[in-house]
Amino acid sequence: TMSCQHGDDDGLPAVAGCSDCDMLLCELHSTVHGASKKTCRHVVTPLQGATAGVAQSACQLHPTEKLEKFCHSCNVLLCAKCIRKSGHDSHEVVGTESHATTVSQQLK
Repeated sequence: TMSCQHGDDDGLPAVAGCSDCDMLLCELHSTVHGASKKTCRHVVTPLQGATAGVAQSACQLHPTEKLEKFCHSCNVLLCAKCIRKSGHDSHEVVGTESHATTVSQQLK
């Protein structure tokens, strides 16, 4: 599987590519890319084989769960089961929308 090429990611699966930056992006950074003033006009195209909604947001450890949270402590996307079962319950965890907004503001 191809991984996100955004500087601060640790192997998250790429779901889109930006032709202006020549970079592969995970779901989170694809969203941030479209929301940032600097990159909102870039051409971001879904990768062939990425299924809208399901494949892009399903947890690899718990495929029936959606990735809805982001752990700042570990810099990873999480589902509800990951938070409870993988020791993230004491970490700084926020919703993916909140994290995308924060990253977008940092890029401005």
